[in-house]
Amino acid sequence: MFSRIINRIEEAIIALLLAAMTLLVFVEVVLRFGFGQGIMWAQEVTLHLSAWLVLFGVSYGIKVGSHIGVDALVKILPTNVRRVISGIAVIACLTYCGLFMKGAWVLPVQDPDDRHRNGGPAGPQVDRPQHSVYRPWS
Repeated sequence: MFSRIINRIEEAIIALLLAAMTLLVFVEVVLRFGFGQGIMWAQEVTLHLSAWLVLFGVSYGIKVGSHIGVDALVKILPTNVRRVISGIAVIACLTYCGLFMKGAWVLPVQDPDDRHRNGGPAGPQVDRPQHSVYRPWS
């Protein structure tokens, strides 16, 4: 029951992120090519939305088992070997996620003279430290 609710929330967030990105890019293209004037911050916000879409998409893809795999090779292996290979793949993914989290934690303290209280460089259009978009608890 609880996991079904979490899946629905995750699906809704993924759908909202994708819809927001699509709408923002559509409006930007119409304004830029139709009227000769665009939204200054649209590209940067789209970049941040796509980063969050990737993070939620990876999580959801692991849950529902929809990530790309080499099925032809894996399906011919015995069940026990298949489980070992799946375990190695999960450990590799978790290691990557750990490195990603470490980078998100270390990045803000690299430049102590930054004007955003050690918050890393600000984006060119959105006046927020870049890490604050990817690390929302800061």
